[in-house]
Amino acid sequence: MFDGTSHLIEEKPGIFIKAGFIKAGGEVYVDRLGRAYMNVMSEDTREYLEKLFETYKSWGVDALTFNIGTFSYITPSLKFLEGETLTTMKLYNELMDYIDELAAKHGWESC
Repeated sequence: MFDGTSHLIEEKPGIFIKAGFIKAGGEVYVDRLGRAYMNVMSEDTREYLEKLFETYKSWGVDALTFNIGTFSYITPSLKFLEGETLTTMKLYNELMDYIDELAAKHGWESC
């Protein structure tokens, strides 16, 4: 359960979905299971993900996998993100396209 002490939320709150709407300056949304969700439409999130790919590559990681749990961000994204015409497929495709782009940039194959 999330106890409010996430270093990532403290350091980079802008990469997470906010409860209420972003323009209203809402707090980072944390669901009843204690999970916070990255805003995959945010440029800050994309920069953070790229740094993760760079770090894993520098550690010699040969491959990354993303499972169905990766996509649990979709429901809160549809609920809280504003200013976008979003659908489940658009959110899914946006993230998958970006992951494919990062994989290619860092010399990994995507499936």
